[in-house]
Amino acid sequence: MGAVHVIPPAAVEVIFWPSSGGEFHTQRRRAFEYSPQVKSFIAQPIGFTYSIHGKTNPYTPDFKVINNNQKIAFIEVKPHSKTLHPEFVQKFQAKKEAACQLGFELSLVTELQIRKYPVLNNFKLLHRYAGFQSHCELYDSVYGLVKRHSPIFVHEICALYEISFRPRVIRSLVSLIASGKLKANILEKEIGDDLLLWA
Repeated sequence: MGAVHVIPPAAVEVIFWPSSGGEFHTQRRRAFEYSPQVKSFIAQPIGFTYSIHGKTNPYTPDFKVINNNQKIAFIEVKPHSKTLHPEFVQKFQAKKEAACQLGFELSLVTELQIRKYPVLNNFKLLHRYAGFQSHCELYDSVYGLVKRHSPIFVHEICALYEISFRPRVIRSLVSLIASGKLKANILEKEIGDDLLLWA
């Protein structure tokens, strides 16, 4: 059984999918860190059995996700091309039915759901700044500004600082989003001047 990961509430709900097939599961785990609905998750949890063609088969989902309301869902992660095969469709339907009988939802996630603009680029940027929390005067100033004037656009924040501070202001904002202190509409807008922020 995989380890339980308790996730603090984060600022954005995004999903990241890697460009190479061999990294699906490792990278997918990171997606849960940015979902405000995810309380915790387990990779490769204890599974269940499902029946197909008169035979009972063991099944271990890729993830067990527990949301803030304690609702449990299982996630199957597959490349889209594999999900097109009739055998996969039959097996997955049997797995969904077995999960439903146990009182759980089983969902399928493919790269098509998240390889869309701007989600992937935003997630990569957020992941890069996830550990960056420089509590300098500018960081605290930017955070306080957003808290006082929520909602506010990035370009409005940058306009309040000298142009030479712009890169540091942007870094601070991205770090604050990645840490969950600020929220943003990153599913609709690329991180940039037209991104809307709120505390």
